Amino acid sequence: MKEYPKDYNGPKSGKSIQEEWIAVRDYDAFKYIRDGVWSYSDFDCWFYSCIEHHRVDAVKQFQKIQNRS
Repeated sequence: MKEYPKDYNGPKSGKSIQEEWIAVRDYDAFKYIRDGVWSYSDFDCWFYSCIEHHRVDAVKQFQKIQNRS
């Protein structure tokens, strides 16, 4: 299992929910990767959560447009 730095209080792979991953800004995700705080599984959780969040928003917007017609 990966050891996170003692001062790290962000989401953790296998322990955090999607909303916690979505709350991480792109810039912070970049820094976590660059600094070696995140492993691939952390990045994967963050990336998947962002994609899923945007997909759900896109579907909702599409449904609103369809309901106006």
